[in-house]
Amino acid sequence: MTAAFQTLIHLPRRSRVILNMSSSTITKSCTSWKVSTASRRWNAGDPIMTESVQEATKMLPEGAYTSLRTYGKSSFLELDGHFDRLEETTELLGHHVALHRSELRRLLGDRARAVPSDQTIFRITIGVHDRPGEIWLSAAPLAPPSKEDYEDGVFLVSRTKHRDNPKAKNSAFITESEEERKVIGRRVNEVLMISDDGNALEGLSSNFFGVKNGTVFTAEEGVLPGITRSLILESIYDLDIPLVRQPVKAEELRLLDEAFVSSTSRGVLP
Repeated sequence: MTAAFQTLIHLPRRSRVILNMSSSTITKSCTSWKVSTASRRWNAGDPIMTESVQEATKMLPEGAYTSLRTYGKSSFLELDGHFDRLEETTELLGHHVALHRSELRRLLGDRARAVPSDQTIFRITIGVHDRPGEIWLSAAPLAPPSKEDYEDGVFLVSRTKHRDNPKAKNSAFITESEEERKVIGRRVNEVLMISDDGNALEGLSSNFFGVKNGTVFTAEEGVLPGITRSLILESIYDLDIPLVRQPVKAEELRLLDEAFVSSTSRGVLP
């Protein structure tokens, strides 16, 4: 690791929690619950089991979603940011939803304390395209990656692809990118999307950062504004690290001093 990434590891305490997270693909059993919103007190319905969160996506309504993980069994980071993104995405997709945040927060805490895993990834899905207004919670165990992943880095492959509506976290994109996701496995951690004009945008489920001569580069347009990304940008400003909000050209990727991806499940992963 070079100096810029080592500096990011030593973030202020408020943001340090985004590091040392999991990068693994979720392959263990997943539980999903339809949320009943008919009364003032929301309730989770009967559990539905699938092999993974990805498999659960196939039976859930298509629409807005956000992924978040637990800390210390039942705590979450930046919950309001996740709720904001859900509401913003439903608006972008043409369906207004105002979440009962205190009830959704309570349900998440209840489910997190009930599942057996100490580290859990949750997905909140709100139907927009079909079954509009339905709200679902999904949960699956999240295993931390190896220490070597953070010390030595992981492999990415690039593909020409982009989101049609990059500011919306739309579950339709999971289905649209199913073919590209097939390359993710033991050696490949993520697929880096390259725009038609040759810009390195973001991963299928992560944001991408490149570092050259101590300056951090990351795309501002054409990418999903991730929650973890926002914390990284805040820390970059606090630490006075030079930042350019422009994408790296695909042909310049090999010239970078270092690069990393970020997401809720990965944290900061070189």
